Amino acid sequence: MHIGHIKIVKNGNMDTKEFFELELWKDELSEQGISPGTINEYSVIVVKFLKDKPNLESASSYNEFLIKNRSVKKSTYLDYYALKKYAIKMLGRTITEKIFKDVIKLQLRDRKTQRAELTNQQIFKVIAKLEKREHRMMARIQRETGLRVSSVIWLKKKNVSKEVEKDGTPLLRILVKSKGRTVSNVFIYDKILINELEIYMENNCNILTIPESGIFETEYLFLYKQKNVQKKRGVRKPTEYSIMRYCYNYYWLDLKQALSSEGINPKMWSTHDFRRNFAKRIYLENEKDFFLLKEALGHKRSDTTFRYLKGSGLMIREGVKKVQQKKIRIINDIILDTNIFKKGDIIDFNILDFVPQDILDEWLINDYIEFV
Repeated sequence: MHIGHIKIVKNGNMDTKEFFELELWKDELSEQGISPGTINEYSVIVVKFLKDKPNLESASSYNEFLIKNRSVKKSTYLDYYALKKYAIKMLGRTITEKIFKDVIKLQLRDRKTQRAELTNQQIFKVIAKLEKREHRMMARIQRETGLRVSSVIWLKKKNVSKEVEKDGTPLLRILVKSKGRTVSNVFIYDKILINELEIYMENNCNILTIPESGIFETEYLFLYKQKNVQKKRGVRKPTEYSIMRYCYNYYWLDLKQALSSEGINPKMWSTHDFRRNFAKRIYLENEKDFFLLKEALGHKRSDTTFRYLKGSGLMIREGVKKVQQKKIRIINDIILDTNIFKKGDIIDFNILDFVPQDILDEWLINDYIEFV
């Protein structure tokens, strides 16, 4: 049956009322700016939760579900927030907050996979080995701008414009819709990438019309329409989310093969690591300007940006470096090969990196040198 623009399908696990409420809830999440992918994941979690006919006003119902569905691959944070948002819809915020004071949030059973630290040379080699031209273009845009892969996939031709600065420097301004549906600008100054993108846009843009998703005659750089998928209960038409996942899966498969060909474990590098690499470079090359990094990544909250720094170790690296840089004073003249160290000289301890440790120990014991 149809109610407004929402199609209600009765199934064996949910009655019509529950399904109707779920669809309305999904519409509300969309209005709040939550991405289609997240809404889809929330919906799957809630449907699974409702199968056991839980008591929505009991914290134990939520705890049982969270413990039961905990796995080594993911934390229960996504499950927790999906259930909480659904409870707010059904019970109201005040009641939900009281109930969720007793609801647990479980961490991962094991730690996340260690990320690989690739050099610029390795990254460019991986990109060069991508089979499809559009995938090479996507990877280079990610590396140069730090955009999320979803933002790159949804790039529209009309949102890319070429400009020239006062000093004659050419650039591309790209208008992107980021996570949370916020709109921001990113810039490309790489002349080779600018030329490649201009040629690519002339010959390779895809015009899509998907009325179900509100897409009409729009030219996309990397998005191409997924064919209808044959299912047991009929044909499933492409949706906005399924098309994005379809394009992403092919990009990720190509990237995995390129990583493997370079001897890099695909589990230790993903499309999002282009964004992490961009964050690292822009932070270190701009005098560790935290607010510039926050703006460049398009974050609303500072704690999100801090996670990038914490995960890469950039916040403590300089501090540890300073602590470990020792200086010594020469107490007695030292002649070692062609090197002469005179009494009273203060030198960086690292200058003596060619001296064996047992000789350094002997100098310390005999008071030839002292740390300052």
